[in-house]
Amino acid sequence: MEKITIGYISHHGPAVFDKFLGLSLEALQGDFSVIKSINNNHSAAKNYNDIIDKSETDLIALSHEDVSFSPNLLSCIDQTINEVEDFSVLGLVGVDFEGNYCWSKEDEIFELCTVDQCFFVIRKSHGVRFDEVTFDDFHLHAEDYCQSCRLKTSLPVFSIRTNSKESSPLFRDDSISKYLNHHSATCNKEGYAWGKYWHYRKKLEDKYPNIKTT
Repeated sequence: MEKITIGYISHHGPAVFDKFLGLSLEALQGDFSVIKSINNNHSAAKNYNDIIDKSETDLIALSHEDVSFSPNLLSCIDQTINEVEDFSVLGLVGVDFEGNYCWSKEDEIFELCTVDQCFFVIRKSHGVRFDEVTFDDFHLHAEDYCQSCRLKTSLPVFSIRTNSKESSPLFRDDSISKYLNHHSATCNKEGYAWGKYWHYRKKLEDKYPNIKTT
């Protein structure tokens, strides 16, 4: 199994991290390292580029703090990579080229147009950077990265071979053996198009007309 770096930005604080991502990392099986990026004066895109620079592994997973997963997640990612052979991005949830939402499933891998930024996997060796100039806020940097990486590498974007869903922001759900869940802590407080979402959605559309997003 290939070693992976798991990077995250600390926005919510210990209450969310300890309940979801932190608890999941404590139980995670496999060879991995963790990079915490805490410079809240930087955009998410800048923080993720910093994580790429700091990573000593080629494989990098970028996660929100309100994500939980089973201890065998790295095996699920490894199984996905072995099956698809190569990829530009792997994601927890995304949309296909028709705009259909596709949550990761254990028994099926979906080819996607873009993935949501809550949890996704990239390769440092692809040499793709997050666009810090255009996406200098919290929104749509992952979706932009998907398109940039696909255009550079000619490789598809896929879901991960594990079960996933949007779960309660109040508690974990460990009822299935393979899972990767987004608890949507911010969206439950602010709504799904919070902040300057539509401003950055227009920027993404201007850059890549007709692109599909969650």
